[in-house]
Amino acid sequence: MSQGKLKLVGANGGANASSTVNAAAIAAANRGAVDGANRVSLKSVFTSLTKNMNAVLSFLIREYGIGSCFKVRCIDIHYATGVSVDTVQRILTKFAYEGFLTKRKIRDGRFQGLEINLKPICNHYQNYILNEASVALATVTGFQSSIVSSFNKSTYSEEALKILAVTDEEIKSKYPSVAGIGFGTDQLRQIVDKRDKYGEHLNMLLMSLEYVNYEIENGGFKDSKGKPVEKTLGYIFQVLLRAGRLSKPEGFKTAEEQAADEVEEQLRAVKEAKKRKIDALYEIWLHDLSDEEREAILQKTNTPSTRYLRHYWDTNIYGQKGGGND
Repeated sequence: MSQGKLKLVGANGGANASSTVNAAAIAAANRGAVDGANRVSLKSVFTSLTKNMNAVLSFLIREYGIGSCFKVRCIDIHYATGVSVDTVQRILTKFAYEGFLTKRKIRDGRFQGLEINLKPICNHYQNYILNEASVALATVTGFQSSIVSSFNKSTYSEEALKILAVTDEEIKSKYPSVAGIGFGTDQLRQIVDKRDKYGEHLNMLLMSLEYVNYEIENGGFKDSKGKPVEKTLGYIFQVLLRAGRLSKPEGFKTAEEQAADEVEEQLRAVKEAKKRKIDALYEIWLHDLSDEEREAILQKTNTPSTRYLRHYWDTNIYGQKGGGND
């Protein structure tokens, strides 16, 4: 897309929906290099979108997330948003031209539709709805309250709110390898938005991040053929979006389990040290035992001498001295 000014015209063709768009700001957003001036331009971009454009874009973000490819049909978007199929097609073409997404026609078995990938600018769009549009709806041209409320935190379950409270800094601290592949709060929010909307479970989502962190640090993920997964971020995102959890990896232990292992290891070490001490004391006693004392101890038993001498020492020497209370 060329730099400079482009004309973003609403898919319904209304002249009042036209708005001058700064292509450089969109390109900067997709590169992750947005400055103050670009933010102002992006706000102009977002407020210029028509009601139908907002309906389509917010639906795609909620349902499929940002940054990974997904398959969809225009008829599905129509059923979800009420926007006509023809208008959906024009909107998607416009969004692709402006840099909001990439799309291509695909045929996969019985499925015939589009493969779409929402670009990073959609993160800025989503953040704008959460942070600004929900506060000042009256100033935002084309936004519907229903679109904003779909992102409003008051609509989330208690479990969802707990997850949404996690910050990027916490992810970097608790799950450094997860953060290292680019997974952060944007991905968490997309997963929560989709799953919480339909009442699907979220209780294993944060624990699954521990599993992901462990897998990455221990060789990474493998596909069904045993080959390394190349696009780990997209793979993890889609699994969590679809299932809400990952299976516990073989060998994984929680922090509590690791702490328990350490305590058990300390206990084993203490017991082993105590046993070595007792054995050494017995060997000293046995070394100092005279022949007469040995015969006197063994004359009343038919038990093999080595075994009985140890029994005698344990009971009458070590035990009598209070050693059994160590």
